[in-house]
Amino acid sequence: MYGQHSLKFGGEFDYTWMTGDFSFRPIVVRRRDQTISERIEFTGPTAIKRALAEFGGFAQDRWAINKRLTIDAGLRFDRDSISTDTSIAPGAATDATMNAAARRGATAGSRDLVEAIHERRRDAEPRVAHPW
Repeated sequence: MYGQHSLKFGGEFDYTWMTGDFSFRPIVVRRRDQTISERIEFTGPTAIKRALAEFGGFAQDRWAINKRLTIDAGLRFDRDSISTDTSIAPGAATDATMNAAARRGATAGSRDLVEAIHERRRDAEPRVAHPW
Protein backbone atom coordinates (compact mmCIF):
# COMPACT_ATOMS: atom_id res chain seq x y z
CA MET A 1 0.00 0.00 0.00
CA TYR A 2 1.10 3.53 -0.74
CA GLY A 3 2.50 5.65 2.10
CA GLN A 4 3.86 4.69 5.48
CA HIS A 5 2.10 2.42 7.99
CA SER A 6 2.56 2.18 11.75
CA LEU A 7 0.79 -0.91 13.10
CA LYS A 8 0.12 -1.50 16.80
CA PHE A 9 -1.37 -4.52 18.52
CA GLY A 10 -1.94 -5.07 22.19
CA GLY A 11 -4.03 -6.63 24.85
CA GLU A 12 -4.52 -7.22 28.52
CA PHE A 13 -5.92 -9.88 30.80
CA ASP A 14 -6.98 -9.18 34.39
CA TYR A 15 -8.07 -11.81 36.89
CA THR A 16 -9.57 -10.83 40.23
CA TRP A 17 -11.05 -12.99 42.98
CA MET A 18 -13.94 -11.23 44.70
CA THR A 19 -15.37 -12.15 48.06
CA GLY A 20 -17.56 -10.21 50.43
CA ASP A 21 -20.97 -9.50 51.89
CA PHE A 22 -23.14 -6.67 50.69
CA SER A 23 -25.84 -5.16 52.86
CA PHE A 24 -28.20 -2.61 51.37
CA ARG A 25 -30.09 0.09 53.20
CA PRO A 26 -33.65 0.90 52.25
CA ILE A 27 -34.24 3.54 49.60
CA VAL A 28 -36.71 6.26 50.53
CA VAL A 29 -38.35 8.23 47.72
CA ARG A 30 -39.73 11.58 48.89
CA ARG A 31 -42.13 14.07 47.35
CA ARG A 32 -41.32 17.77 47.09
CA ASP A 33 -42.94 18.40 50.47
CA GLN A 34 -40.62 15.71 51.97
CA THR A 35 -43.40 13.22 52.71
CA ILE A 36 -42.54 9.62 51.85
CA SER A 37 -43.82 8.50 48.49
CA GLU A 38 -42.22 5.04 48.46
CA ARG A 39 -39.82 2.93 50.52
CA ILE A 40 -37.85 0.11 48.88
CA GLU A 41 -36.54 -2.62 51.20
CA PHE A 42 -33.91 -5.23 50.36
CA THR A 43 -33.79 -8.70 51.89
CA GLY A 44 -30.77 -9.81 53.91
CA PRO A 45 -27.09 -9.44 53.05
CA THR A 46 -25.83 -10.80 49.74
CA ALA A 47 -22.64 -12.83 49.68
CA ILE A 48 -20.36 -12.91 46.69
CA LYS A 49 -17.55 -15.38 46.00
CA ARG A 50 -16.46 -15.51 42.42
CA ALA A 51 -13.76 -14.70 39.93
CA LEU A 52 -13.79 -11.83 37.49
CA ALA A 53 -11.77 -12.32 34.32
CA GLU A 54 -11.46 -9.39 31.92
CA PHE A 55 -9.87 -9.48 28.48
CA GLY A 56 -9.22 -6.62 26.10
CA GLY A 57 -7.35 -6.37 22.84
CA PHE A 58 -6.77 -3.83 20.10
CA ALA A 59 -5.26 -3.37 16.67
CA GLN A 60 -4.64 -0.04 14.98
CA ASP A 61 -2.91 1.40 11.94
CA ARG A 62 -1.65 4.94 11.42
CA TRP A 63 -1.38 5.36 7.66
CA ALA A 64 0.57 8.43 6.54
CA ILE A 65 -0.50 8.66 2.92
CA ASN A 66 1.63 11.76 2.36
CA LYS A 67 3.01 14.68 4.42
CA ARG A 68 -0.42 16.28 4.67
CA LEU A 69 -2.85 13.37 5.10
CA THR A 70 -2.92 10.69 7.79
CA ILE A 71 -5.62 8.13 8.49
CA ASP A 72 -5.90 6.36 11.85
CA ALA A 73 -8.08 3.26 12.06
CA GLY A 74 -8.45 0.61 14.68
CA LEU A 75 -10.56 -1.97 16.45
CA ARG A 76 -10.95 -2.71 20.17
CA PHE A 77 -12.43 -5.85 21.75
CA ASP A 78 -13.43 -6.18 25.44
CA ARG A 79 -15.10 -9.02 27.38
CA ASP A 80 -15.62 -9.91 31.02
CA SER A 81 -16.71 -13.12 32.71
CA ILE A 82 -19.49 -11.71 34.92
CA SER A 83 -21.67 -9.87 32.43
CA THR A 84 -20.38 -11.97 29.49
CA ASP A 85 -20.92 -8.91 27.34
CA THR A 86 -18.62 -8.48 24.40
CA SER A 87 -17.80 -4.98 23.26
CA ILE A 88 -16.32 -4.34 19.83
CA ALA A 89 -15.48 -0.72 19.09
CA PRO A 90 -14.23 0.33 15.64
CA GLY A 91 -12.68 3.75 15.21
CA ALA A 92 -11.21 5.94 12.50
CA ALA A 93 -9.94 9.49 12.11
CA THR A 94 -8.35 11.56 9.38
CA ASP A 95 -5.84 14.35 9.83
CA ALA A 96 -5.21 16.84 7.05
CA THR A 97 -2.57 19.35 8.14
CA MET A 98 -2.20 22.98 7.10
CA ASN A 99 0.28 24.05 4.47
CA ALA A 100 3.50 25.95 5.20
CA ALA A 101 1.93 29.44 4.89
CA ALA A 102 -0.79 28.64 7.41
CA ARG A 103 1.75 26.98 9.74
CA ARG A 104 3.85 30.16 9.68
CA GLY A 105 0.74 32.08 10.67
CA ALA A 106 0.01 29.63 13.48
CA THR A 107 3.45 30.12 14.98
CA ALA A 108 3.19 33.92 14.69
CA GLY A 109 -0.14 34.13 16.55
CA SER A 110 -3.83 33.53 16.05
CA ARG A 111 -4.49 36.88 14.35
CA ASP A 112 -1.76 36.18 11.79
CA LEU A 113 -3.20 32.69 11.26
CA VAL A 114 -6.64 34.11 10.46
CA GLU A 115 -5.09 36.57 8.02
CA ALA A 116 -3.04 33.81 6.40
CA ILE A 117 -6.15 31.68 5.94
CA HIS A 118 -8.16 34.56 4.44
CA GLU A 119 -5.25 35.60 2.27
CA ARG A 120 -4.49 32.16 0.88
CA ARG A 121 -7.72 30.30 1.51
CA ARG A 122 -7.03 27.68 -1.12
CA ASP A 123 -3.81 26.65 0.69
CA ALA A 124 -5.25 26.09 4.18
CA GLU A 125 -6.65 22.65 4.87
CA PRO A 126 -8.77 21.88 7.94
CA ARG A 127 -8.02 19.25 10.54
CA VAL A 128 -10.84 16.73 10.72
CA ALA A 129 -11.53 13.79 13.02
CA HIS A 130 -14.61 11.59 13.04
CA PRO A 131 -14.78 8.63 15.43
CA TRP A 132 -17.59 6.09 15.12
